[in-house]
Amino acid sequence: MYSSEYHIVKHALPLTDGNWLSMLKTPAHERPSFKKDGNFIHIGQVAASFTGIPHDEDEYYNQLYDYVHSHDLILLSEEIVVSRLEAARMLTIQKAVSTCQKRNVSIKDIVLILEEKDLLLKSDHPIINRQVKLALMEMLNLYSKNEDVGLAGESSVNILDDVLGWTLGQLGQHLGKADPEKKMPAFLWYGNYTKSHQYLLFLLLEIGCDVISFTPAGNDALEMAAQEGFRCFLHEYPEKQDPERFPTEHRNNSATVAYQASKEIENILTDAGRLLYKRWQLRDYVPSVITLKTTYEELFLVAEEKAMVRPYFEMKDKTVRVPALFAKINGVSNKRREYWKLSSACSPGECTTR
Repeated sequence: MYSSEYHIVKHALPLTDGNWLSMLKTPAHERPSFKKDGNFIHIGQVAASFTGIPHDEDEYYNQLYDYVHSHDLILLSEEIVVSRLEAARMLTIQKAVSTCQKRNVSIKDIVLILEEKDLLLKSDHPIINRQVKLALMEMLNLYSKNEDVGLAGESSVNILDDVLGWTLGQLGQHLGKADPEKKMPAFLWYGNYTKSHQYLLFLLLEIGCDVISFTPAGNDALEMAAQEGFRCFLHEYPEKQDPERFPTEHRNNSATVAYQASKEIENILTDAGRLLYKRWQLRDYVPSVITLKTTYEELFLVAEEKAMVRPYFEMKDKTVRVPALFAKINGVSNKRREYWKLSSACSPGECTTR
């Protein structure tokens, strides 16, 4: 049994799109970075965010279903993590925050008062109890830094009430079983989220849990944690759409080959990184001209090509970079016939000969 003097030291594991799941399924004591050093237990942590949605929606939702039902990730979402107002808990939190503000005491004192009022999670492992308190302090420090009025605002009580209510209620059974030497809980966030949800995910990461988020709309549920220094692996899928309900069963992947081909062609035609464009696709883009540096021999080859196939043509952030030519040729070549042929081939405005 651990004593309360033990400390958890978290290490973000190096993740890729291909290894995050296998790393997630690896027991805590077999992960990279795990070691016991005196009163310190070093653990490897999985934190990853998948934004957007791939072209194959059926496969995407089937994988999400498998992550929860076959790989033991604990599903969290707006539909699952719902605020449940308890007047007594809210009043206790309000008094604790108000008392500490009047006495100008530290965030640590707020957490200790909440602990005295039995509003903090209790685990069989003292190390987890200690980690919960430390994590809550970090969350309140982050809130104080992020919000204009800090803990003085009314929303601080609401968010604190949400987070404590969720950890005591819906997540308590999972967090109570946490063991840094065997297995820390692994949570999968799916879909849209509120600010309270973001602070909850931050708290779970600070405790030492694994957290994976999937947000089809393209927003990032772990952005707040990443900005605070957590090394969260980020994978961006090419499309964005409103999240559907989390699947309750496998989808029947009955898309025809023709349908899949048409979706792929549509993606190619609308992808800003491709060389095929729909009519009027660039009408909302701001042009930015790049003058190309070429040799005498290259000049005439590049001049004949459309701008989109010239070097350094790029579409990014609603700006289209257009490669242009400006050349001045002095004198006359010894090969007069070739010289006059090339001279007459230049389009007005592309070459000036003299």
